[in-house]
Amino acid sequence: VYAGYAGLYKLVGSTWTLQNTTSLGTGNVELIEIDPSNVNNMFVVNGTQLYKSTNKGINFTLVYTATASISGLTVHSTDSNIIYITTSGTSGQAMKSTNGGTTFTNFSTGLPSIGKNIIVHQGRNTDNPLYLGTDLGVFYRDDSMTSWQPFDINLPNVSVTDLEVNLEDAKLVAATYG
Repeated sequence: VYAGYAGLYKLVGSTWTLQNTTSLGTGNVELIEIDPSNVNNMFVVNGTQLYKSTNKGINFTLVYTATASISGLTVHSTDSNIIYITTSGTSGQAMKSTNGGTTFTNFSTGLPSIGKNIIVHQGRNTDNPLYLGTDLGVFYRDDSMTSWQPFDINLPNVSVTDLEVNLEDAKLVAATYG
């Protein structure tokens, strides 16, 4: 179990111990993502900065600085080079990296000018489905599409702050406010 404070902490037994030995900027770590296909790779976000570790969170390197705070982060389920992020604010973007997080390209076509809160990748699917939680519900995109589409099957227009894909039950679970 990991937690982000002024650094990356790991629960060892019943004690929280500082895991990282290199700086993660100023302020608190806001997002933590472990690469599902290589547990040695970890990513953390501190504001606009994306850090990467290849040794389970001991040493980190700043790999990317976004133009706005990073609000969501996910790693492709089988390809460690593909990273997805969202940036905050109404002008925030959905972005994709194909080189392990060093550079990103915007792929926000079809998304309205609303807050983008979280992005998740669905594994075990050759179309690489992505779900994006926004201030007005969930949007969907996969490799067969050129733009994002609303994914609102019986979901009201509410702020979605967290998403989890349950692969075994083929369900998408959304955390909302209200």
